[in-house]
Amino acid sequence: MPHTFMGKVQFDADMLTNDDRFQWEQTVGATLNRIWESYTGRNVLEELGLSPKIVKIVPYYDTVKDPINATSQARNQRDSYYPERPLRSAVDGSLEPGAGVGTGRGSAVRLNYTPWRFPKALQPVVLLHEMVHSAEQQRGVIFNMTVHSACFDTVAEFDAIVVENIYRSEIGMELAKDHHRQYPMTGNRMLPQEGELGARLDSFRARMPHLTQALAQVRVGFNPLRPGNPAYATRAR
Repeated sequence: MPHTFMGKVQFDADMLTNDDRFQWEQTVGATLNRIWESYTGRNVLEELGLSPKIVKIVPYYDTVKDPINATSQARNQRDSYYPERPLRSAVDGSLEPGAGVGTGRGSAVRLNYTPWRFPKALQPVVLLHEMVHSAEQQRGVIFNMTVHSACFDTVAEFDAIVVENIYRSEIGMELAKDHHRQYPMTGNRMLPQEGELGARLDSFRARMPHLTQALAQVRVGFNPLRPGNPAYATRAR
């Protein structure tokens, strides 16, 4: 039986049993509480709760191929994808032959996440990052075009790291430079060229207007969605 957090998102221990089940449920619930306590996290959870498409958090089972990971998996990939755009890989943005184009109808989502695969400080960061993907999949606007000028891999990863970095700024954690997170970010530019940064942020605003408008109100040191913040950018600027 799934649990529901604040009416926004479900979480279900699925096939786990006994102590593993209890530990997973307790830790996921506590992690969601940590996210809810922040302005950034609350806005993302509120966004999830606005859609009739259910996001369900379940354990992450891939312990061999990619053990330190979490994923957001749309129940219907075409419905989760930006309308009329050919589907691309979430890993590297390459075209997926025969996959068709997005419908933009939105999809229910299975968010695969096991908290103890990550250090305690990163557990809410990882879950929040995946919830941004889930929100875009719910709305049918996730977009995996490659971002060539920095190591974000795809537009969807850029979007999620924008929100992740606003959250990191709010809780006093160093900012992520890119999707690979090998180095912390220096300065306040997630992309080297202001024009490209503005274009990417404008794309995020256009696809997720309610979420980005809510996040623009979060007063933290780093918030590229908030006018007047040193990191703010828009193509029309």
